[in-house]
Amino acid sequence: MASQVDLICAIEELARKYGKRIFRLREIAAWLGISHPAAGMLLLRAAKKKLVFRVGTIWINGIQRPTIEEIAFVLQPLSYISFESALFRHHVISQAPQRELTLASMG
Repeated sequence: MASQVDLICAIEELARKYGKRIFRLREIAAWLGISHPAAGMLLLRAAKKKLVFRVGTIWINGIQRPTIEEIAFVLQPLSYISFESALFRHHVISQAPQRELTLASMG
């Protein structure tokens, strides 16, 4: 049976080796070699300690958090960052877009 320490090590390794800070239950189950229910219980316990956060059907690394755009791309595939937001992120313009994230999908 996997422990919290195993989960933390798996989360850190997924981030370090593969740049993966967003994952699904089945990925953690496969990575740790445990059943889906066991992985789910482990993730719920880790969420109480703020090591991971759940958003819909995905789990977010609470140790090395992804950006809100990375989360949005996983929640809504085929989405994109607005032109204005991209210019701001690359320091081409100085005025920040509104503090809300607007996501548009293509399809």
